[in-house]
Amino acid sequence: MSAAAKAKVLLGIENPLLDISVNVTDEFLQKHGQRVGTQSLAKEEDRPLFEEISKFSDVQYIAGGACQNSIRGAQWMSPTPGITHFIGSIGKDENGKKLTEAATKDGVHVHYYLSEKCRTGTCAVLINQKERGLVADLAAANDYQHSHFESAEIQGLLPKVDMVYTTGYFLTVSPKTMIELGEHCAKHNKLFVFCIAAPFVVQFYWEDFQKVYAYADVVICNGEEAVAFLHKAGIEHSDLKDGAKKAAALPKANAQRKRTIIFTQGSQPAVTYHDDKIEEWPVLPAKAEEIVDTNGAGDAFSGGLLAGLAQEKPFSECIRAAMFAAHKILHVSGTQYPPKCDFDWK
Repeated sequence: MSAAAKAKVLLGIENPLLDISVNVTDEFLQKHGQRVGTQSLAKEEDRPLFEEISKFSDVQYIAGGACQNSIRGAQWMSPTPGITHFIGSIGKDENGKKLTEAATKDGVHVHYYLSEKCRTGTCAVLINQKERGLVADLAAANDYQHSHFESAEIQGLLPKVDMVYTTGYFLTVSPKTMIELGEHCAKHNKLFVFCIAAPFVVQFYWEDFQKVYAYADVVICNGEEAVAFLHKAGIEHSDLKDGAKKAAALPKANAQRKRTIIFTQGSQPAVTYHDDKIEEWPVLPAKAEEIVDTNGAGDAFSGGLLAGLAQEKPFSECIRAAMFAAHKILHVSGTQYPPKCDFDWK
């Protein structure tokens, strides 16, 4: 059977944002109370930051939002066109048009809710010494209405979808939608993939987090997020390998699927617990002088993994694809995928 015939249809749902990417100094970070390696939601006092970076000479505007980046990456990695769909909320403005055009150009079918009252969301990507800090102004993304999910368009789409991907960021917007998607996947034995996304998600949205986690067949997060999650869950662990195994054993709605845990660690090997087996996976080597910035590497990792899962590839091949996609993104500014994917699927 051909790859095209086997490819599953993938749906992503979360916060579509327009990335505003700039290089900043230590002084700039200190001035605005920011630091690299963190993700946060913009407060009113952060508005001057957005205004300031929009005037930088090196400013770049890139289609973003963690989940949308991953869905774009999954389509880029996939040998089968047209298998990806994305749901989120944007404003009726020029930035919203830019996002729609960019995602559609990347082969993603978008199903945006158009907010009547909010501007399209943006994310300040503050790059310093090849590391980045993210400050997200959700704006319209925060205005997603569950009624859109209940619309004929989306309810007509769901039966055609084979797997769902979402992240903890959407817990700040519509946990009800995430839970109903999880219920749909569990009921119909569809794959539900969940990325924790940021430490603040487990720290401040724990009750809803647990409800969504119960539906997760595959869980992805980085080391910092893993530590925050394990601590909040009260899981005592000797190391991340032990933590991954115990995290997989937490209550799960769909007993037909074993839970897979993936903890990435930047340049260090990723730790996975899959099919009752702990493994480590070294990342592809990247020369420091060739790395442009780390923004979007985690999103691309998820995209590569999703592309493999959509083709029902062995887990080892899914991880290989994830590492490849992340490695590619390290060499460009933001999450900008090359025109063509040269990954050699096995």
